[in-house]
Amino acid sequence: MCARCPTISDPELLWNYFNLLEPLDFQPTANLAPTDLSPVVIEARPEIRTARMMRWGLVPWWAKDTKIGTRMINARAGTLFEKPAFKDYIIKHRCLIPATGFYEWKEMKLEHKPEKIPFYITLKDQELFSFAGVYAMYKDAEGKPHYYFAILTSEPNSFMKDIHRRMPVILEKKEEEKYLDPESKDFETIYKLVTSQYDSKKMQAHPVTRLVNSPKNNNRDLLKPID
Repeated sequence: MCARCPTISDPELLWNYFNLLEPLDFQPTANLAPTDLSPVVIEARPEIRTARMMRWGLVPWWAKDTKIGTRMINARAGTLFEKPAFKDYIIKHRCLIPATGFYEWKEMKLEHKPEKIPFYITLKDQELFSFAGVYAMYKDAEGKPHYYFAILTSEPNSFMKDIHRRMPVILEKKEEEKYLDPESKDFETIYKLVTSQYDSKKMQAHPVTRLVNSPKNNNRDLLKPID
């Protein structure tokens, strides 16, 4: 799964990497948590990418309460196609969630007691990358639109298996184009993109401070390795 991650530290990096129609101004965070706002990239029209701020935690249009979003921060890529309520999102509302890394908690024994130790996972040769996601537009009682997203997760690759039983779907640069393409509506093509395992050799991780356990803590020191 993916329950916490930092956002991009430099908005200009986002603009250049995705070749956005216009820059997006946002406040970077080192400890993004569910219900927080994050930059999300969508394909507004063929070959025109835009980014908007969305809240983490999918709120379907049919939801009676936005609190459902706290239970829908992740969506299992393999089963998303089997749920009628979500087929429309994976076909028509795909998005990319930019990231520089993500946190995951590994269960370890310290002094003979089980402990969950936070790790920060990044790519070795790539400062910025993307999670595959889906998004929804939800109108409040006054008809005002609000946008929400969920990160797709898959079975872990050999690297992540040692840390956690699930991992976010990370897309290669060349796959981002296919995933965002609004003309790509073939189940088989999309399914293959979101269920293929990311190359373990390209990933790295280090333990970080337990201060990351609380979303109230939010500074770049959280990303530093510890013994």
